[in-house]
Amino acid sequence: MNLVNPKRWSLAVLGTALLTALLLLTACEEPIGSNPAGDACPGPDDISADGRWVLTSPAIPGPVRLMGRGPVDGVTRQNFAEGYGIAVNADGTVVTAFSRQADSGVVWRLSPTEYTVVPKPAGTTLTVPTSITDDGRIVGLTAAAVPGGPMSGHVYDTEQRRTTPVAGAENITQLLVDRSGTHISIVDTDGVIHQIERGSGAVQTVATVSPHNPEPIEAVSRDGRLIVYNEAADTRDARLRVWDAATGTHADLPAPLSDGVAIDRVHIDGDGRYLTATVFDANGNEGEVIRLRRTDGDLLTYAEVKDSGRSVISDDGAVTAYCRPDGPGDRNRNIFARNEAD
Repeated sequence: MNLVNPKRWSLAVLGTALLTALLLLTACEEPIGSNPAGDACPGPDDISADGRWVLTSPAIPGPVRLMGRGPVDGVTRQNFAEGYGIAVNADGTVVTAFSRQADSGVVWRLSPTEYTVVPKPAGTTLTVPTSITDDGRIVGLTAAAVPGGPMSGHVYDTEQRRTTPVAGAENITQLLVDRSGTHISIVDTDGVIHQIERGSGAVQTVATVSPHNPEPIEAVSRDGRLIVYNEAADTRDARLRVWDAATGTHADLPAPLSDGVAIDRVHIDGDGRYLTATVFDANGNEGEVIRLRRTDGDLLTYAEVKDSGRSVISDDGAVTAYCRPDGPGDRNRNIFARNEAD
C-alpha cells in the first residue's frame, strides 16, 4: 500500500486552506457601481439601514443615484440629474438631496414615485437638507437668506409637506435629526453643540468646540444617544470625542481615530458599536478605509485611497460602502461594499 507523504499532505492542506481564505477575503468586497462622470469619486453619501441601498453623487454636477446591492444588486434608481445626495431612509424608499437648480432640498419617494421641492422658509433663498428619519417622514434642514450667510434650523414633514422652524436653532452652522426622529443636534455659531428633544424641547449642552469648524458633528447614533464630534478646527488634525447622552460623559475613540488624526468623515452604525472612516497619513495623501469597533478598538482595513474617500456603514454595522480607485492606472473611482455578515 502506498502512503501519501504526510509532510506533503499537510503542505497541500495548508495551501488549500490559504487559498480558500484568500478567496473568502476577496469575495467580501463586492463592486456595486461605477462613476459615469470620470475620475471624481462618487459619494457614497448614505446607506439604507439594511445595507441594500447606497446613495451616491459625483464630485462634479451629475446624477444622484441610489444603487442596489445584495438581493437588489444591479438596480439603480436615478433621482435627478443636478445635485448631491444627502440621506436615505431605512428601506431605501425615500431620499433627500440638494438640487442645484432649485437651490433647495428635494425629497424623492418610490411609491408613488414623486419629486417634491422642499418649500423655503420665509426670508430665505437657500435650503439644504441634512438628514432624514428611518421612516422617511422628517427631514432636517438648514436655511439661509444668502449663500454663506447665517443659517437657521428647520424640519420638513414629508407627509404634511410643511416646514417648521426649530426653536433655539436661529443662528447655527449645523443641524442633524437622528434616525429615530427623537432628537435634533445643532451647533451654534460660537461652536457650542446642543441636543434638543423633539417632543419636549428640552435642551442639553453636549460640548464646546472650535468655532472655526462649521460642521463639527461627525455622526449621531440612531436614537441620538451617541454623538461623535471633532473638537478641532478641521479634519486634518482632528480631535474626535464621543458624547453619551445617557451618562453625560465624553470619551476618546480608539486608535486610529485618536488625537491628531486626518480623516474624511466618520459614520456610525445604529447603536454606536461600529464606526467607519477614511484615515489619512500626515500629508493627507494616502488613506485607508476602516471599520472600527468603538468598545474595544477591533480594527478592519478595507481599502487604500489616494484622495477623498468617504465611507458609510449600515445600521447593524455589517455593511460598509466606500469609494476607491479601480481599473487601469487606478483612474476610475468606483463604489464597493464589504459585508461582514456574509
